[in-house]
Amino acid sequence: MSTIRARMGTLYLDNLESVEGAATLVVANTVPQNLESAVDIHATINLQVVNTAGAAISGSRIQVYVFPTGLAEVLAYDTGAGGYQTGFAGTAVEHTSPGSGAADELWLSFAPTAWLVNDTEYTVRVETI
Repeated sequence: MSTIRARMGTLYLDNLESVEGAATLVVANTVPQNLESAVDIHATINLQVVNTAGAAISGSRIQVYVFPTGLAEVLAYDTGAGGYQTGFAGTAVEHTSPGSGAADELWLSFAPTAWLVNDTEYTVRVETI
């Protein structure tokens, strides 16, 4: 499980959690990083989901939730439901790690388009199914 806490101006990203359906899928290279502070409220959230076994990432269902800590989860991205969900925009690009032979990484770069509230802790949770 990966956790990230970042101060985004008046937005506070409390947790980035990864719940892997398979032990080979991990979340890496998160921006903002764990405990990072003074991050602009309009900054994008970047992360990579990597299959450490070198297998294609396209066979995995990946869901990203962004929500105020302690409140109802909001689905931001879902590979099984067309990518970015209502209220979120960004890019999702598959990459191949050196020597892997398959597109084993999914790089996500996204931001909420409207609903973030100032001075609120947010959780970003990544789940692979």
